[in-house]
Amino acid sequence: MQITERDLGAPATVLSTISAPGSFGEDMAFDGTFIWRADVSAGKVQKINPADGSVVSDFAPGFSPLGVAWDGAHLWVSEYVADGVVKQFDTAGNPTGNQFVSPLAGKLAGGLAYDLTDGTLWIGTTAEVVHCTATGVRLGSFSVPTPDGRFVDGLEFQGVPQKFDNSLWLGTDNTFARPVLDVDRAGHELRRVNSTEATGIAIDPASNRIFFGTSGLTVTSRDLVDPGTVVATLNPAGSFGEDMAFDGTYLWRADVGGGGNLQKINPADGSVLFQFNPGFAPLGVAWDGSHLWVSQFTVDGLVKQFDTAGNPTGPQFTAPTGGKDAGGLAWDPTDGTLWIGTFGEVIHCATDGTRLGSFAVPEDDGRFVDGLEFQSGTSLVGVPGGPRGSKDLMALTVDPNPFRNSVRVSVQLARSAALALEVFNVKGNRIAILANGQAAAGSRVYRWDARDARGRRQPAGVYWVKATVDGRQLTRSVTFVR
Repeated sequence: MQITERDLGAPATVLSTISAPGSFGEDMAFDGTFIWRADVSAGKVQKINPADGSVVSDFAPGFSPLGVAWDGAHLWVSEYVADGVVKQFDTAGNPTGNQFVSPLAGKLAGGLAYDLTDGTLWIGTTAEVVHCTATGVRLGSFSVPTPDGRFVDGLEFQGVPQKFDNSLWLGTDNTFARPVLDVDRAGHELRRVNSTEATGIAIDPASNRIFFGTSGLTVTSRDLVDPGTVVATLNPAGSFGEDMAFDGTYLWRADVGGGGNLQKINPADGSVLFQFNPGFAPLGVAWDGSHLWVSQFTVDGLVKQFDTAGNPTGPQFTAPTGGKDAGGLAWDPTDGTLWIGTFGEVIHCATDGTRLGSFAVPEDDGRFVDGLEFQSGTSLVGVPGGPRGSKDLMALTVDPNPFRNSVRVSVQLARSAALALEVFNVKGNRIAILANGQAAAGSRVYRWDARDARGRRQPAGVYWVKATVDGRQLTRSVTFVR
């Protein structure tokens, strides 16, 4: 009946151990103050003090409890039986009236997890985790990635926004003498990596990697959680490396010397697979989910969009940098805008060049912000089961959320695969099919205009967007308002 407290960033590290009295401990949840644990043998749910392991109180849910989840105000408890009941209780052990039969197709109900992103539940069972609404409508499932026949009794959703979500990484201006900075969107420093050059910065969220490039052409792959840790070093050919971007499969780098090319780089071995000349000296590079944005290294330089074959797509604008050189670029997926680096400053603008704001680099060292990248918190979310479980469906995002006219649905694939992208209402009825067929690797953006297949406008409310690849499913809720 021991409970170990561990470091979330390094869960192999045990911080403390407590012994909580009971008969047979199963799933747990945390309400912000206390731990709640299912004691399946005693038929009770225990409230435990995490400081000393003492049982503060307990209650009998009326069945053999196994799974426990906390939704921010109430507990959800699963019944350890085939297609067991999932029931909601207050913290005094009183039923709230909300309950459903778990949609497990005859399997035992196991661990429970509450999904903070959309108010749904995940239920563990033998070799599988099932996703459902709080009324029991089955939304999808995935197999446990390790085929060891386990019954998923412990289950938890790590859904608390992290400190570094939706932040910007700032480069060092061709020197090791300055720190690489991670800042919030107001320019407040969150963390730094000292004595490291980063003329270019790119992030691969699916593998939890951040890339730092140097003017000397070396690119280091690093742990995004601990960016001081170098995982691998690449040496792509070129002349003078500047800003970078990652498209879900490949790195793109501005080689400002040697004629001024945009390079497509294989992150596995550093080989340059393709390059194109944008028609000016390139410095900043950003990936918007389907296209590249490239900035011109000159005073109030041009910012221009290209496809991955190097063809201009049409959108372009003059950088609103106030007479300063245009530097690094970063795409902000939370609102579909761009950030542009320059001397001592980062500027926020719309894709037509309208200036939305700016902040000064918090380190007053006179740097030109050449490397620039946006670390998203909600735009890239790993597929259930984690990257080891499936490298096909990497990410599914919806924005804006809520929406009034249309919503952008972005899907990122690690390789070409069959993709089904569908919209359902809260009753489980399919409303629209956004994609159904083979999709190429990388990011793809779809739109839903709140209409069904017949073009009829749907009522305001909550809808579900579900992406399916090779039997793996990822679901997001989106709210349509009028």
